Amino acid sequence: MKSETAKSPVPPLDAAGTTTKPAAARSGSLFCLPDALKLIPEIIARRYNAIPLSVSGNVLGLAMEDTTNMLAREAMATISQKQIKPVAASKKEIRDAIDMNYRDYSEIERQITHIHIPTGSIDDGIMASKIASYTPEVEALNTIIEGAGKARASDIHLEPGENRFRVRYRIDDELQDMISLPLNIHRAIISRTKVLAGMNIADSRRPQDGQFTTTVKGRPLDVRVSTPPTIYGETAVLRILDKSLALFELAELGFMPNALEKYERMLKVPFGMILISGPTGSGKTTTLYASVNTLDSMKRKIITVEDPAEYRLKDITQIQVNPQAGITFATG
Repeated sequence: MKSETAKSPVPPLDAAGTTTKPAAARSGSLFCLPDALKLIPEIIARRYNAIPLSVSGNVLGLAMEDTTNMLAREAMATISQKQIKPVAASKKEIRDAIDMNYRDYSEIERQITHIHIPTGSIDDGIMASKIASYTPEVEALNTIIEGAGKARASDIHLEPGENRFRVRYRIDDELQDMISLPLNIHRAIISRTKVLAGMNIADSRRPQDGQFTTTVKGRPLDVRVSTPPTIYGETAVLRILDKSLALFELAELGFMPNALEKYERMLKVPFGMILISGPTGSGKTTTLYASVNTLDSMKRKIITVEDPAEYRLKDITQIQVNPQAGITFATG
């Protein structure tokens, strides 16, 4: 199977200094880093139909419909005070990226200005409940989750630090800084997350786990949450499971033709074992479910033992590992 490696937001340049293929991040959408977006105002991005993707030192990666437009490149260089690396992209990709990225980050900032943190003990469950139900917190967290869903992120990391509250997305197995929030709203966002996941918001000293379901652009997402305590307060990791990925066919996963043929033959063998390994977000679960979906579940009994059972498959018997109840991979 074709290997899945972390991708740079800016593809390699050819000898002329221009990328030779569009910089679509995932599923045809451009991925833009917040630090790059801050260098170019939205009105300028719309005027030249170009959007910044990433910034590295003195170089700004810029998605453009026409990479030979020197007027636009010079204007962007002047505004950003950076050297421009043009990246070819379609007009629709750029427009969609401008609509999504500038709106998401400005919307989060707008919501944050309306967040008011009441005084009270951090262990006061009633106070935490009030914080978690405030509309600005609800909208800010929704926007963060929606942004992750649009970017096809596998995880969201909500991380309090010494002087900032950092939000990061894991995309193609690489964590990307998305936005830094005021530290004083950390408790509100974490409490709202715990409310959604059915966790105890009054207990901030012990690790907890939970989950909830939401919808982004018509796609149902399962979100698994863990909240370990740190020296700066509770951090939260939200694992995003896109239910639509369970519907992929093997041919859609990026196999080379000869590898796909060999793999399909392996699936038809009535005995043996197939091992699939890789880092977070590399496609292990997607590949396994696509493999199971190719089997004839009407004429044979198919049983899975999973931890966790991330997706629900039709006509398949799925067993969730539960060591407390004596259900392990071995006993299964």
